[in-house]
Amino acid sequence: MTETVMDLPPAARAGTGEEFRRYAREALQAVAREVGWTTRPAVGSGDGYDRERRRELDQRLADLGWAGIAVPQAYGGAGRTLAEQAVFAKEAAALGLSTPYNRVALGIVVPALLLFGTEAQKVRLLPAALGSREIWCQGFSETEAGSDLANLRTAARLDGDTWRISGRKVWTTMASEADRCLVLARTEAGSARHRGITALLVPMHQKGVTVRPITQINGDRDFAELELDDAVCASHEVLGALGGGWNVAMTALSYERSLHLLQRQLRLGLMASELQASVKWSDLAEAGERMLDIITSIRGLSRSVESQLGTLERGGLVGVEANASKIVWSETYQALARLGLDLALAGRGGDVQCWTQEYLSSLATSIYAGTNEIQRSIVAERGMGLPR
Repeated sequence: MTETVMDLPPAARAGTGEEFRRYAREALQAVAREVGWTTRPAVGSGDGYDRERRRELDQRLADLGWAGIAVPQAYGGAGRTLAEQAVFAKEAAALGLSTPYNRVALGIVVPALLLFGTEAQKVRLLPAALGSREIWCQGFSETEAGSDLANLRTAARLDGDTWRISGRKVWTTMASEADRCLVLARTEAGSARHRGITALLVPMHQKGVTVRPITQINGDRDFAELELDDAVCASHEVLGALGGGWNVAMTALSYERSLHLLQRQLRLGLMASELQASVKWSDLAEAGERMLDIITSIRGLSRSVESQLGTLERGGLVGVEANASKIVWSETYQALARLGLDLALAGRGGDVQCWTQEYLSSLATSIYAGTNEIQRSIVAERGMGLPR
């Protein structure tokens, strides 16, 4: 008999091992049926697929105790392990749910809040973020700074009990839908590079915030330019220490390139499996070699992500392996999308429109979250000890 959502325990009481996996699968399937979610092939079903229904699905999972699998129960999570979060993510990916709706919050902001937030901030902000009832964006990148985040110019000054923030951010994911933004700003006049930067928790729905969506080459409008013109937030809305924003940012980006990458890597594996199944490879030697290279990269990336989750589980922070993983993921995605499009255009399998969408979407991945050129420099200097 098919279980309904009312028959299932919350994640906190869902057993261990295979029992937890079974309950996770059943909870996801039951909620998907309840909200009318339709599972489609991974190819062509990226972040923009059925977004509003995905948000409803995530909210319903939170109501049933199946959000924030590894977040403590005191803050609205299930208090499980990161390994169990990975199990849940794999079951979600099988239903076409690789990327959560509130992905910036869950992949970046929530880990930063857990590590640097005050108790009051955690209690107030985490449950709403986990349940996709407050959407977050991340205000880091700036036009003038390029890939050099330490060159940011957005400034904040304290006016009584209020921070007043002015500057311009760009490539801000989900800014058009966000309720709050994690903003990096200079709070120390005359400071340079990594010093004098503070992480601020800024409400988006106010007079001093203007969002200008950016239309991408694939037609999506996920990114936006964010203008802060005397925008305000309360003086206590500082994440971490005053002037400690660089540490918050580097930790957040570490999670973005490891924990957040888990969902991306799972979808990549599903896309590769779909391509394998749709093509007759026996007379495609050169394409077969390209496919083999892609499969090898995906398997290596999977092992790397598992290792990084283990490091985080033990209370450590992921180092340059996260930077290396971002390079491997983006370049493997680009290689897979190009191969799929080549084969579809040649009439050898796959849908041309879907693979065109994937190819266009893949082009930005070696630029956002830190360009691959910058990531290689970080790996070389900090991981291998090579000179600048």
